[in-house]
Amino acid sequence: MSEQLQLSVVNVYKGAYIIFEGEQSNGKFFIIKKGTVEVSRDAISQNEILNPGDFFGVISSMSTRK
Repeated sequence: MSEQLQLSVVNVYKGAYIIFEGEQSNGKFFIIKKGTVEVSRDAISQNEILNPGDFFGVISSMSTRK
């Protein structure tokens, strides 16, 4: 049985947390359509800013790892 790709648009408000490092993956990844996303990790001291067209969460969603 094959799974079908399901796409959805999610609006996230400024200051919201989208993914927490170390939590179980929910099988989703995100592509930024509008605005910016600030990525911060425990292991990296400098935060990264993602812009429209950038994406994140792909590795954890495909490997179902934390």
